[in-house]
Amino acid sequence: MNATPRRPSGAARPNTVDELLDLTPDLPPLPAVAMATQREAARSGASGRSVAALICTDPALTARVLRLANSAYYGSARQVFSVQDAVTLLGMNGIQKLCLLAGSYPWLQGGLPAYGLAPGALLNHSLAAAVGTKAAAEGMGMNGEAAFTAGLLHDIGKVGLATWIPPEQAPVKTWLDERMATGFDHAQIGGELARRWNLPQELVEAIACHHMPGKGLEDAPYIGNLLARLILGQGAEPDDPSPLDRCSVTMEILTEIAKELVPEFSRLKAIGEACS
Repeated sequence: MNATPRRPSGAARPNTVDELLDLTPDLPPLPAVAMATQREAARSGASGRSVAALICTDPALTARVLRLANSAYYGSARQVFSVQDAVTLLGMNGIQKLCLLAGSYPWLQGGLPAYGLAPGALLNHSLAAAVGTKAAAEGMGMNGEAAFTAGLLHDIGKVGLATWIPPEQAPVKTWLDERMATGFDHAQIGGELARRWNLPQELVEAIACHHMPGKGLEDAPYIGNLLARLILGQGAEPDDPSPLDRCSVTMEILTEIAKELVPEFSRLKAIGEACS
C-alpha cells in the first residue's frame, strides 16, 4: 500500500508550515494506542500486564504483535497465544520499537515519486537511520531509545511535503531543493508533525533540526543520517562538519561504525517485514 497523502485539488501554495499541514489531507497519523504504549512501556512502574492491556485495545496492533512474536525472526520454542506472553518475549524495549514501527510503517513503506524514491526506499533509510541515531546518541551518553524514535521519524516530513513539489521540479534530492520547490523543507514539516503528535519537545527539535543541528540530541539524527547512508552502501558527505566535531568523530570512524551496525539494521528490517 502506498499511503502518500493527496494534494487538495486547486489549492494554492501554502505560506506557512501550519497552513501546509492544514491544507494537506490524509497526513501521517501516529496511532494513539502506539504512542500510549510507548509512554507506558517507558514508565518506571510499567508491567507486562499494563502494556498488554493497552495493546489489546487496538486489534490491528494486537495482530501485528502476535504475528511477530510467532515469526521465525524471534525463533520462540513455543507458540505465543496472548499479547502478555508476547510482551514477556519481546521485552519493554522490543515492544516500544514494534509499536512505533507498526504505527509508522504504512507511511514509510510507500513510494515517493517527488523524491525519486521507490516503495520501501524511505522505510529502509528510516530503519538504518534509527539504528545509526541510537548508536550515535549512546556514544554521546544520551538516551538511545529516544534517539531511535528521532531517527525512525526524522524524514516523515517528506510524506507531507511530497504532495506540494511541482512535477517539473521533481525529483528533489536535497533539503535545499525542497525549499526552492516549495518554500519549506521536510525537517520543518516533520518537526511540526511531531509537535502535533504530542511527542516530547526534545524529539520535536531533533526531527526539525536534523539537517542544521545545534547540540545534544539534535546532533544524533544528523550523524545517524550519515550512518544510514553508509549502512545502505551509499555515499555520505557531511554538509556541516560541526556536529562531527562536537561528537569527536570523523567520516572514517563512522564508516567503521556503520559496518558494525549492518546486522542490527538487518534485524530491524526483518521486524518491519513482519509488520506488513
